[in-house]
Amino acid sequence: MINVLMINKFEHFFNRERELKYLEEAYKMRRFSLIIIYGRRRVGKTFLVKKFLEGKNNVIYFYVSEMSSKNIRIELAKEIFVRLGIRLDYIPSWNEIYRKLFKSSRKEKVVLVFDEFQRLLEIDRSAITELQRIIDEEAEGSNIMVVCTGSSIGLMERIFKYRQPLYGRATGFLKIKPFDYITSYRYLAKRVDADPREATELYGVFGGTPYYLSLLRSKSWIEEAARLIFDNRSPLYWEPELLLKTELREHVTYFEILRLLASGKNSFSEIAGSLGSSKTSLSYYLNVLIKNLDLVEREEPLGGGRAVYKIKDNFFKFWFKYVFSNRSTLELGDSDVVVENVKEDFNTYMGQVYQEIAKQVVWKLKLPFKPFKVGGWWRRGVEIDVIAVDRKGRKAALFEVKWRSLTLRESYKILKELEEKSASLPYPVKYYGLIGLNIERIEDLRSDGYIAFELNDIVS
Repeated sequence: MINVLMINKFEHFFNRERELKYLEEAYKMRRFSLIIIYGRRRVGKTFLVKKFLEGKNNVIYFYVSEMSSKNIRIELAKEIFVRLGIRLDYIPSWNEIYRKLFKSSRKEKVVLVFDEFQRLLEIDRSAITELQRIIDEEAEGSNIMVVCTGSSIGLMERIFKYRQPLYGRATGFLKIKPFDYITSYRYLAKRVDADPREATELYGVFGGTPYYLSLLRSKSWIEEAARLIFDNRSPLYWEPELLLKTELREHVTYFEILRLLASGKNSFSEIAGSLGSSKTSLSYYLNVLIKNLDLVEREEPLGGGRAVYKIKDNFFKFWFKYVFSNRSTLELGDSDVVVENVKEDFNTYMGQVYQEIAKQVVWKLKLPFKPFKVGGWWRRGVEIDVIAVDRKGRKAALFEVKWRSLTLRESYKILKELEEKSASLPYPVKYYGLIGLNIERIEDLRSDGYIAFELNDIVS
């Protein structure tokens, strides 16, 4: 039995059971399969593959490094000999590699994993066209499982689109996403014994990327941010810069766009004006950040209107807001000054994070109806944090979201203002709600017909 990849004993497999089950079911089927696993860096694609490969025979795991096609084929041939005992030419062609693996799989199951598969598109496109040719010629009667992982989301999606060589050949796709808020909360409660507020603050700083969360040692966002993000010797201090430089050729403009978004400039016109760039070029850059890297999202108000752009990932939002803008100070080693300033602004920052959390969780909260659409609403300077609408568009639950403890008097005042703001919204039936950190005498609000939730309600 060959264990190609061993899982570190300090790592824990968490919340990828559904994806693992999918891979195991594909493995058990005696036929050819081509599974595509994609998602941005650090979300756990390779870790999922490691777990899947544990204890399996006849496995070739191959990381596509940035080297010449000739050297890639030489190294892959070595792996095939070591794992399967199959001899190939010293510098084999792609056709020879694939054909021999497919023929070998007629006797017993073979698994071939390409990690960072998308690099082959730039290094040697024939690696992809030859795979298509061999699939067409040898797939029937074979028992090989080819798994391709990639972190360039847009590129991975394009490889398998219409008129591309591998169009129609994939038998399954798995997009691996960062943990959502609830999953992150459960992970942090288990890992560092964080209570709901502590876990939410950590999620606000580090987001839902499993690798970042796995680095945490305590439940204090201040201690962990000081140790992992603001210390220029720490790994996450450099993370966004290294990731963007790895994925992008012209990283300077992307950095500036992300900085502007983190500072609150979120409309297309604001970003274009600050950059001094044309609409065409800005659209291109935003498209890369949205589709290729999955770091930014475009959001329209429910019912239509002026769209805004937001950084999706909390860690990148936090880094560009507080690290990128303070690099000179941090490079001098004066992180304490920056941390103190962040502490003063942190609750304001968390207010924005809590709004996005509310959009995630409102689907699962007990409402008077089942939501069909969830989003925000803004027009001419007036904003409603979260709106959930039913399928027919007749019922709407409107929420104000506050990252603070609210007195009963404050709650009634906020709800009264919410009713006034929503007067022009075209929903025949409206329910008014409040999502706070803690709400004094919350049952009084509920008795008066309002929908009200605290943080503990969200995570329970």
